[in-house]
Amino acid sequence: QDAEEDRAERAAQKRHDAKVADMKIRCGPDYKTPSIGMRIERVQECVAPVKLVSQLNRADGIVSTYSSGSLIIHAMSGRVMAWDR
Repeated sequence: QDAEEDRAERAAQKRHDAKVADMKIRCGPDYKTPSIGMRIERVQECVAPVKLVSQLNRADGIVSTYSSGSLIIHAMSGRVMAWDR
């Protein structure tokens, strides 16, 4: 039974590693690294699954604040304006 559990664990780790390798190829330098001007969709795909936590109306548009763990992202018009960890 222990051997089966080890095999299942190794198989799960192999699937996880393949998924991470695919993301690194697809995202390139954006993998886990937000940048100014990046679209929120790209952040969701390559950096972290973020959720909208607040919005602020300003004269020049609406600032949306997203978070994922310690990552905070401020965006306008769907693009990252500022971020912090």
